Amino acid sequence: IQRFAKDLLGVADNLERALMAAPKDADGPAAGLVTGLELTQKSLLQAFETNGLKRVAPQPGDAFDPHLHQAMMEQPSDTVPGGA
Repeated sequence: IQRFAKDLLGVADNLERALMAAPKDADGPAAGLVTGLELTQKSLLQAFETNGLKRVAPQPGDAFDPHLHQAMMEQPSDTVPGGA
């Protein structure tokens, strides 16, 4: 089930990107499409929550926690110290 949940996280990311690209002032058929995307995202996130999957969204400057985060690389920054 863990692998299945991980695969669905990609679907959730794609839904989020689609909603970010969708016109905010859509009308007509486009408005229905945006509403459908929003409802699908809400349903997927609700299924995640029901099954104990929680979003981890660290903010710049938060300490790296290997129990919650998976680092792929560290990027130099003038605003965030290394290891954060």
